[in-house]
Amino acid sequence: VATTSVSAGVVQSQNGLTLGTPYFYRVSIVTGIIESQKSTEVTATPSFSSAQTFAATGDVQQYTVPVNVNKIFIDALGAQGAIGATGLGGKGGRTQGAINVTPGEVLYIYVGGKGGEYLASSMNLGGWNGGGNGSGAGVGGGGGGATDIRRNKLVVTNKIVQSSVATLTTAETHGLVAGNTVIVSGVGSPFDGSFTVTAVNATSKTLSYAVTTATVASASASGTVSGPSAFATAASLATRVVVAGGGGGGGNNKVGGVGGGLIAGEGDSNNCGAGNCSGLGGSQTYGKSLGVGGVGTVAYSGGGGGGYWGGWAAGNTPQLDRTGAGGYSGGGGGSSYTATEVLSATDLRTIAGVMHTQGFNAEDGSLTLTVPTRAYPTGVDASGWTGYNTISWDPSDISGVTQYRVYGGTSQNPTTLLATLPVGTTSFDHHGSTFVVTSKNLTNNVVTLTTASVHGMTANSKIVVSGIDPLWDGVRTVTAVTATTVSFAFIAAN
Repeated sequence: VATTSVSAGVVQSQNGLTLGTPYFYRVSIVTGIIESQKSTEVTATPSFSSAQTFAATGDVQQYTVPVNVNKIFIDALGAQGAIGATGLGGKGGRTQGAINVTPGEVLYIYVGGKGGEYLASSMNLGGWNGGGNGSGAGVGGGGGGATDIRRNKLVVTNKIVQSSVATLTTAETHGLVAGNTVIVSGVGSPFDGSFTVTAVNATSKTLSYAVTTATVASASASGTVSGPSAFATAASLATRVVVAGGGGGGGNNKVGGVGGGLIAGEGDSNNCGAGNCSGLGGSQTYGKSLGVGGVGTVAYSGGGGGGYWGGWAAGNTPQLDRTGAGGYSGGGGGSSYTATEVLSATDLRTIAGVMHTQGFNAEDGSLTLTVPTRAYPTGVDASGWTGYNTISWDPSDISGVTQYRVYGGTSQNPTTLLATLPVGTTSFDHHGSTFVVTSKNLTNNVVTLTTASVHGMTANSKIVVSGIDPLWDGVRTVTAVTATTVSFAFIAAN
């Protein structure tokens, strides 16, 4: 692409704001050279947090809500659709917000796969979690999979125990398989708890697992069973709380529709007036089907993206009020979704409410869950020994931690810095005056450390090295000194 001037756009370092500092914002509208009045002011404060990102694996993943956590911030990305002949797949959508949770509950994570699975020979395959197949590799690309969070609480209608095997019947097909771990709640003893499924019968909607009680007569039941239900199971889809839609697959030389938004993007049509229609995007009330994009079955047709409602593939008919059954067009994107009853309306630590962005992601889907965390170390303890004290602490789960600093002294609320230690360190032995090390060197099996100030140590004295290098840390005998260096023997390659 030739060098071209631009009038809009920025680039910035990721996660570069100062934690704990309030930032204030206003927005205006520009039309040509005229700028509108600025909006009312809003504020947000970056905070310490612990984040976990889930990548696309082609299977259900699980997240257990930590203790004392009742709100989780989410950033979900749907996957991009695959290329057709030259028509690019639509990018996946993005959904951001906060959901109310219960400490200890298990959330089920479905991360969408990119359409086409990265191989030229498989570009027609839809991405995992709802992407519809395109008409053929190199001609009609597969739709991208959606990314979503589910609770998978499936209603139980009957219970029985025979020969120490409990069997539950669910109101709808449960989508579980033998070997899954399930959580049963509200059914009663001996059924409630966490168990490994030993057998299922999809037709009769039953699942079985071992219990210690020998026999319980068959009876109607209430309560729920939760587990990693298969992605396209209707009862599981009904429990989704957050969805980021996948992009539609490209068809021939026409692009797929972008995923995301409450109504996803329509693919580009070859000539809908002549019957070669693209796929429409999914919405909150219509689409090809709940969760799953349409399959391209006519020539050069892109598949629909997965979503709350999946997008139609090019040539699917009917699509609302149109009936064009030709191909040569892009598939529609899948819609995003948020269940308003579980999403916070506002939170000063992050975004306000829910944000849906269309066409944001050009890769596999992903999901980042972030929880506020204590902005200080926990589990700090100190023990006294002969001539030294040991200070220990719990490893921090705060995202981006690089160092620990230990402060100490002979009075309360110490502010004297004793040591700066690398992440991964969870204890420090305080033997006496500490000196900051500014450089290290290993030459001819001799380690030399340079200190920031005069240390006053002497040859043949014992020193304790902390946080410099795992191989060098510990008690060492000084072999040589200068005013600001100490040396000791260490047998290893230089």
